[in-house]
Order: sequence, then C-alpha cells, then structure tokens
Amino acid sequence: MNTIRFINSHELEYVRHIFNKNPWLVGEKLDLDEIDSLIKSWAPQIDSGVLKVNVLFGEQDEPLAMYTGSIFKDLKYWAVGYTKIANRTSHFAKSARIMAPALDHMLEYTQSQGLFRFHMIAPAKHHNIRNAIMIKYSNHLKNYNWYDEAVIPRGELTSLEKKYGTNRRPCNWSDIVLRSFILKQEYRVDYFRQFQYQDYKGSITSSKAPRPSL
Repeated sequence: MNTIRFINSHELEYVRHIFNKNPWLVGEKLDLDEIDSLIKSWAPQIDSGVLKVNVLFGEQDEPLAMYTGSIFKDLKYWAVGYTKIANRTSHFAKSARIMAPALDHMLEYTQSQGLFRFHMIAPAKHHNIRNAIMIKYSNHLKNYNWYDEAVIPRGELTSLEKKYGTNRRPCNWSDIVLRSFILKQEYRVDYFRQFQYQDYKGSITSSKAPRPSL
C-alpha cells in the first residue's frame, strides 16, 4: 500500500532519487548540477516552514512522486512548486492516479491551516490537461473554482515567480499561465465555525449547498 507524508530537510535524497530517474521538468532536461543546486536550496526552506515537500512512497518505501508547495500564511495562500513522478510517462491519466493522492494530502494540510487559495504557474496545455483529468482522481480539487490571473511570454521570468514562490526556470517552448484556485464557500465555513466566533454563522452562497445551522 502506498503512503504519503511530508519529508524533512534530512530526507531530500528521496527527491534526488526521483530526479535521477526522471530529470525532465516542464519539457526540459535538468543536468546534475542543476538538480544538486535545486535540492540544496530546499533544505533551509523546509526548515523554516516556507516549503512543504510531499512524497508518495510505494510498498517497498521507494519514492514514486512528489508534490511541493510554498506556504504564505500571512497572505493566506500557497503556491504549487515542483510536481513530479519518478517514472516518466506521456499518459497523464496514468500519472494522475499517482499524483492525485499527493495533491489531496497537500490540500488537506493547507485547508487545515486556513489556506483556501493556491496558485500554479505552468503552460496552459498542462493546466488544462491537469484540470480535466486530475479532477477525476482527486477527492478535493473539484471543490475549487479556478481563474487565469496572468500570462507570461515564453522564455521570460517576471516578479510573479518571486511573489508566488515558484522558483521556476524560464519556459522556452510555451507561454506560461498563472492560474489561481479558490476553495468554494461551502467548504470553508466548518473551518471558521470551529473557533466559535460570537457572530459568525457561515453564510453559504451557493443555492444548491446546504444552509448553515443557526
């Protein structure tokens, strides 16, 4: 049975194992120096709590995939970083079955922290395939609406990468889309109700959603 957990900064060899098996990232191959530099930069970010690295392990405790996110608690959002499977495949339906539990684990954590918005920077083609297929396997992605916030021309980097903590390389073969995912209101209210605010009832905006108890 597969297991999922966040790794600490002393376990980054699991990430190296994934990159060694599959060094491709957004259509471009990373060399060993680039992989080493990337992994070394993650350790202090993990220790400070800014970066969460979520790894999916197989039955033999081998790392199968990872899903990373930069956490911005003060700004009430998080940003998807690198997502990767160890065994590269061109069939997203296959990789989606592997990645969906890692995404759900990340969403469960961020929602428990009151982070109901996340951002992702990727080619529109990747976004659209991911949205269409991943939603079939994820338990939580369907609870989010999404919107395109900006388009970054191919080959360029902007201040958006720093703002959203993606630390990505320039993409030379496609424009890049900043897409935002917003948790629907009906999936937020229980989080706020647990604090028993004196005047908060939890209004539901969707006519199809159950009415809040008063």
